[in-house]
Amino acid sequence: MYSIEELKNADEVFISSTTSEVISVIKIDDVQINNGKPGPIAQKFLQAFFKHKNIKHLSK
Repeated sequence: MYSIEELKNADEVFISSTTSEVISVIKIDDVQINNGKPGPIAQKFLQAFFKHKNIKHLSK
């Protein structure tokens, strides 16, 4: 587990679950994470998931 302060200071934050796959966290309270954009690690996880599930593209 991480504290809210640790998360606010992170380069990237994401949540993963069986039903939601990977969700990037772009803001905590009033603090933007990674300039308000999904980070590269979460994007790689999501691409790998789609590849595994044979989904052709990411919806934007």
